[in-house]
Amino acid sequence: MYARIYAKYVEAVTRTAFVQPQILSLSEETLRAAMDTEVLAPYRFAMEKLLRQKPHTLSEKEEALKVLDISRYLVLPVPVTKIERNHDVNLILKEELTREKERDWMLFGGIFGPEWRQRCEDAGTEYYDMMTDAVVVHRNACITAEATVAEILKYSDYSIREQKIIVSGYGRCGREIAR
Repeated sequence: MYARIYAKYVEAVTRTAFVQPQILSLSEETLRAAMDTEVLAPYRFAMEKLLRQKPHTLSEKEEALKVLDISRYLVLPVPVTKIERNHDVNLILKEELTREKERDWMLFGGIFGPEWRQRCEDAGTEYYDMMTDAVVVHRNACITAEATVAEILKYSDYSIREQKIIVSGYGRCGREIAR
């Protein structure tokens, strides 16, 4: 019984882990003004306690830079250009790859575009395009096929065995899905 309760507690803490850093990213003036509102008055003590941690809390960028300083390997998405969707991370990596500081990084990702390849080469940073490895490509296609079938089953009210299903595209993933 205790294990189930503790598991629920861990789940709740995990799902709300973003709250404290988000609150602490606000300016002290904004936080103090919020504490003075009637709505947040019951939480004043908790907010004061949280505010005392502000000087000891790194910003998102500072935290990312600290992690980059101690990292040897960086695993990027497939395709690598997906990282550009996260503007902050993309800018930090671009800045760090173009700094004069000597980096001993090795980047792993898939489908490095020409810009990323050039950036790595200019910085003297090793990179490995996992999607050039036939075994990785095949296993990736298999996992994608399994996940696709799992999603179909999740939303289907009946068995999909012997059903006619259209697979649009017949690349590596499409072939595996069609099997």
